[in-house]
Amino acid sequence: MKKTSQLINGQSPSYRDFPFRLLLSLFAAHFILSHTTAYGFFEVILVNGYLFSLISSFIIALALIQMVYWVTTLLDKSFPYTENWRLRCVLQIFIGIVGVALLAFMFAYGFFFINNVTDRTSRYIDHDFPIIVAFIIGINAYYFIRYAIYVNNKLFNRVRTLAKRDRKQAVKNVTPMEITSNNEDEVKIACIVKIERKYMVMYTNITEFPWFKPIKSSFEDLPKSDYFVINPRCIIAKEIILSVTPIKSKRYALTLKPPFHNKLNEEDLIVSQSNKIDFEHWYVK
Repeated sequence: MKKTSQLINGQSPSYRDFPFRLLLSLFAAHFILSHTTAYGFFEVILVNGYLFSLISSFIIALALIQMVYWVTTLLDKSFPYTENWRLRCVLQIFIGIVGVALLAFMFAYGFFFINNVTDRTSRYIDHDFPIIVAFIIGINAYYFIRYAIYVNNKLFNRVRTLAKRDRKQAVKNVTPMEITSNNEDEVKIACIVKIERKYMVMYTNITEFPWFKPIKSSFEDLPKSDYFVINPRCIIAKEIILSVTPIKSKRYALTLKPPFHNKLNEEDLIVSQSNKIDFEHWYVK
C-alpha cells in the first residue's frame, strides 16, 4: 500500500459534491417523513405541517452528511487507505459510522426532550434509527467508492505516464542497426514488420525482438540502398529477397530466401501499388 501511496504522491481526493449532499439530504428528509406516517411517498407532501417537518429533517440529514464528509476528508489526510487500510477502516467505522450514528441519536433525543415527548424515543430506536444508521453507512460507502475510483484513476494515469516515458526512452536508446548476436559474421536487420498494433524486427540470424519505432521513423535511420518500405506495414532488406512476381492491381509479390520465406504472411510481402515504381528503381540498382 505504501507503493500505491507513492505512485499517487500521497494525494487525497477533493470530493467537491456539495450539491449532491444537498439533494441527498432533501431526499433523506422526505423519505423519513413518508416512512413515519401512514401516507405514501408522494401523498405526504399534501399533509399539513409537511414543509416545517421537512425543513427540520433536512437540517438534521444535512448535518449528518456533513459530519461524514468532514470525518472522511480528515481521515483521508491523516490516515489514508493507501498507507494502512486496516487502521483506516477501523477509524472510519468507529468515527464515520458509530460516532455519527450516536450524534444522530443525540439530535433526535434532544428534539424529543425540547418538545417534552421523550416517550417517542423507544419508537424512534425501533423504527427510525435503523434507517438512519443504514443511511449513514451508505454515505460512508459512497465516499469509500469515490476514494477507490480516485486512486484507480491516479494509478492508471501514473502507470500510463511511466509506460510512455519508458517507451520514449527505449525508442531514444535503440537504433535500427543495434545487434544482439554471438555470431562472428555481421548480423543486420532483415525486416521490420507491423503486426496488429505492435512492431517486430527480424535479424539476418533469424532472431526476433519487439520493436519500438514505427515504420516511417525506422526507415529514416536505415541505408536507403539496402532497405525499402514495400507497404505501410513492412520494411524489407534487399539481400533476403529471392524473387519478385507481378500480380494483379499493378503490384508485386515478394518471395524471400530461406529461412525467411515462411516467417512473414503473404499480405506483408506485397509491394503496394503506390510504391511499385520506386521499388523497381530500388531493386534493380
